[in-house]
Amino acid sequence: GFYQPNKDDLAKIRAAIALDGDELKAVINQKKFKDTFGRLEGDQLKTAPKGYPKDHEHIELLRHKGYLMMVPLSDEDILSENLPEKVNGIFKNMRPFLNWMTDVLTHDENGEPLYPELM
Repeated sequence: GFYQPNKDDLAKIRAAIALDGDELKAVINQKKFKDTFGRLEGDQLKTAPKGYPKDHEHIELLRHKGYLMMVPLSDEDILSENLPEKVNGIFKNMRPFLNWMTDVLTHDENGEPLYPELM
């Protein structure tokens, strides 16, 4: 996920959620995501972040200070010959979330690339 984003990145993420939180919700509500990670983890504010109403329809996503997902691996998992396949499957199921986050952090509010030389 995205652990302890800096202030500017967190502001961009929250702005994207406030504008269209349904897009991120669709990603984290996919069956593969839920089966793999359960839900988003990470510290959250107790109330709405500054500048957002407490009753915003996506307040549960806006309150996050980071956007994390976890998959516990046992010793047996780590020592298994199938570890590479297991880890690869985990990353594949995380990919839609990473795509959403990358899009948010590499484009401005008008959808223009911030780093066109990398596109």
